[in-house]
Amino acid sequence: MRHLTQTLTLAALLAAWPGFAQTASDRPTKGSAEHSADTSKPGDEGVAPVAVTQGDNKADVTLTMSIRKAIEDDKRLSFHAKNVKVFTTNGQVTLRGRVIANQERTIIREHATAAAGENHVIDELEVRGSPSATN
Repeated sequence: MRHLTQTLTLAALLAAWPGFAQTASDRPTKGSAEHSADTSKPGDEGVAPVAVTQGDNKADVTLTMSIRKAIEDDKRLSFHAKNVKVFTTNGQVTLRGRVIANQERTIIREHATAAAGENHVIDELEVRGSPSATN
């Protein structure tokens, strides 16, 4: 009897938890207004969109893979630099993450520009110095 009471109590708690009892038809679908948050800010009109997710077409995936490979194979880059995020959407490449020095930022940007073209790279890399100095 005690086990049954505990089970029913747990079931009631889970049913009351927001989102737990949500069915698949209740969840936002990819591309719906609820799924994608509006990240635009006042004054952004006319500004090229920033790739925040990886495009799923073959050209975007291939471009991202070639940039990632160039970054990973470059022995001049630190572990942190090799782990920056590279997103490509409709040929627009966005670089995000932390690097230790401006030289690494320049190298990564050069790899991306060589693959995507001069006007197709958005550099959002941060130079933060040595990771041990920030801990």
